[in-house]
Amino acid sequence: MYKLIGDVGTVLTVSATVTNLQQKLEGLQTANTLMKEDIRIAKSNIVQLQQENLNLRRDKETLLDEHHRQMQVGCISGFFFCNTPHCSGL
Repeated sequence: MYKLIGDVGTVLTVSATVTNLQQKLEGLQTANTLMKEDIRIAKSNIVQLQQENLNLRRDKETLLDEHHRQMQVGCISGFFFCNTPHCSGL
């Protein structure tokens, strides 16, 4: 058998320390749960922003292609004087 050496004050101090550590642990577990949720939301936002970025880049390319096509049609049709590289041979 183990024999407890010390007085009641020592036992109360140890008990208070254990209670304090348990409260800190609970607080850290709650903070950890909240941070995990924040990370989940942030990852979801990243995925959405990456998709939006991809869509915008595609839209930009479509608009540029359409603009270049219209510029070539304008140059070929003689609607305006064009001194751009794609019209230089016309």
